[in-house]
Amino acid sequence: EAFEVYLAADVAGAVAVLEADMIDLVLTDLRLGGENGMRVIERALSLHRPPVCVMMTAYGSVDLAVEAMRRGAADFITKPVNIDELELKLKRALREREVESENREPKLRRACRLRWGARCAVRSGRV
Repeated sequence: EAFEVYLAADVAGAVAVLEADMIDLVLTDLRLGGENGMRVIERALSLHRPPVCVMMTAYGSVDLAVEAMRRGAADFITKPVNIDELELKLKRALREREVESENREPKLRRACRLRWGARCAVRSGRV
């Protein structure tokens, strides 16, 4: 499975990418162009269809990992990055999002049917 990759050198560039296209996953560095990569996660999670977010950093600590995940990151990875581990974490995060979406859809259909009857339709989007 291949990923289509967009690059950004700073927070403004990352936000521009997020606003220009539907992004499924964000992998951001804690230090992004001299700025705090947590801002990218915060902006990404404020979108109508928020992507899965993963934080990476060379300044790894338990406190940073907890903070990133408290702010909504699905995972945290430290540098130097093991590419196999990174790929596994990214695929797992995307799969978990897909399962959540699949589990949510039947609930939406039931709620919709109870409120509006048989005329209700729920369409799932790509995750």
